[in-house]
Amino acid sequence: MGAWRALVMVGLLAVGLVPAVPAAAIQPVYSRRMGDCVTGQNQTRRSDGKFGWFVSAGCDSYQNERYERPTSQSFESMNVRGGGQIWGAKEYYENLDIRGAEAGFDDRLLYVKIQMNGLDHVTEDGTQNFQSLFYKYFVTISTTGDGANGWLLWADQPSLANGGKESRPNTVFTSLKTFGNRDTNGDVGGSGTANGINITKSDNASAARGDGFDLARISDGRLQGGSNPTALWARINPANHTEVEFAVNYGLLGFTRQQVADIINGVAGYFDLRSAKGGPKDPQNFMWNDEYTRGEAGSPYRFESPNGTQNIYEVDTLQWGSQQIDIVPEPSSWTMLITGFGLVGLMVRRRRALA
Repeated sequence: MGAWRALVMVGLLAVGLVPAVPAAAIQPVYSRRMGDCVTGQNQTRRSDGKFGWFVSAGCDSYQNERYERPTSQSFESMNVRGGGQIWGAKEYYENLDIRGAEAGFDDRLLYVKIQMNGLDHVTEDGTQNFQSLFYKYFVTISTTGDGANGWLLWADQPSLANGGKESRPNTVFTSLKTFGNRDTNGDVGGSGTANGINITKSDNASAARGDGFDLARISDGRLQGGSNPTALWARINPANHTEVEFAVNYGLLGFTRQQVADIINGVAGYFDLRSAKGGPKDPQNFMWNDEYTRGEAGSPYRFESPNGTQNIYEVDTLQWGSQQIDIVPEPSSWTMLITGFGLVGLMVRRRRALA
């Protein structure tokens, strides 16, 4: 009888007739970690005493749908104290600057943690405006290598969900203010023969003909249609308020445990994480290098765009890939081994003093 009842419960869960997972029972486990470029480390004192921020070479690539732009839209030449120049921005967002991520899974849930570089918006005069994590934070996941037929999941202002406040953010997993769209026609990454992350609107105009993640399927964490089972939760990590955590009932989204394992371990599929304040944020505009040409997208690099970041600004992305390493216990000062973009080094996260 026990086995029979277990089979019945599995069947009911599959069709959403019983709650998939109580939020209180969610206990994240993480098995992989990955680093990202941190523009906050490039804060530079200008000759006029103010600050500017530049993006390191190799960290931003329109061609590869990889963006490092946690800054204001405009970039300009800035004289540096002590001599020299940078091509930099006058505003910087710690709460858009992804410094790393962790992911893991169990028999029911996929867990994702996006680690931001801080909670402030910093202006050129050194003013630090406390904001918390109240922008949009995205997870893109697919079994295909270019993201097609996958899911775009996001938390909107996760600090403020479930009654949270800037000074006391929500630290309890909640489905409130979480959403998800699905690509139903396989055109994420482009359409027809123009499909592919590295095929942009500048390469082939057909890449812009798709409608991205076209179908809204999750609202406030619940799948739309049928019995509306809960499939998505988010919270601010109670141990570190610079981190937003997701829990995803991957079975309800059509993924198997093996598929999730392959994606997290970099064996197959597509997985990326994003933050966004400026443009663009519309799910039907993903991927961004299909929505905009190279000139329309702009760039944080002077040789690519003398006018700055144009239509893709105040955003950051982290693509799961060759940078990932196994989880190790975190020391008191968070450390991460960066191996992406041809750079190997040890990065110690320390808040930079504005002095």
